[in-house]
Amino acid sequence: TSYSLFCADAKTKPQIQNELKGKSLSDCVKILSRHWQSMNEEQKRPYKEKQAKSQSAYEEEMKKYKADLAEWKRQTPQAQPFPDHDLIQSHFTDSKLLSSVKASPKSKISTSVEIAREIS
Repeated sequence: TSYSLFCADAKTKPQIQNELKGKSLSDCVKILSRHWQSMNEEQKRPYKEKQAKSQSAYEEEMKKYKADLAEWKRQTPQAQPFPDHDLIQSHFTDSKLLSSVKASPKSKISTSVEIAREIS
């Protein structure tokens, strides 16, 4: 905001620095707020113009970011789900390894674990 820009700038001014020196955060906010409220529109104009420029730049960058993100999403394939257990087993069908593993009435996972044990 234009007020935030004023606060950042005000900390560099010796007169305000002296007022803020040794004060608590809440007192500093009160002092800066009092200075901002005492300024007329002409004095606030540079801060408001700078804020408007910053806002425009932000909006332009955000528009570019969103366009780039949309393009990336179009070009990037979605993550593939973990292959089905049957598909994994089909890769071992021609292998002697699968024949050495007894069919387990347990779960598909236990069969995969057994295959992994046989490999290692």
